[in-house]
Amino acid sequence: MTRCIGLLSLFLLVLCGCGPGGPEIASVKGRVTMDDKPLEYATVVFVPTSGGRPAAARTDKDGNYVLNFSGGRQGTIPGMNRVRITTLRDPGQDDQGNPIPGSKETIPMEYNQRSKLEFNVEQGKENIADFALKSGGRVQSGNDGY
Repeated sequence: MTRCIGLLSLFLLVLCGCGPGGPEIASVKGRVTMDDKPLEYATVVFVPTSGGRPAAARTDKDGNYVLNFSGGRQGTIPGMNRVRITTLRDPGQDDQGNPIPGSKETIPMEYNQRSKLEFNVEQGKENIADFALKSGGRVQSGNDGY
């Protein structure tokens, strides 16, 4: 009987640790445009200014995105986030396995390497983070690093 209670207690302790792990996150979606046109297949990265894991998404052909955190969870850490948007990418595949060619950076550095874009993510709210970018600034060259 004592052994049975001990095993049951151990099972309950293990079960308590099986919930979703990681920090509390809040969902974020939005749209990115460049000169009033959808910015397709750009990478959007939210970096919490208080520290913690960044979240990222790739825009679709209409410039829309939904942030992904980790472990299949959508969203990012609530609070102020620095936002970086880039078109620089290595060749790869989309979610359906279709090839995506690599691309050079086409977005001015003020939106990625030197980004001052910020967005305050609020827990329990619908966070819509739209970004209307303008071309014309200095774009990263191959020697700028990233």
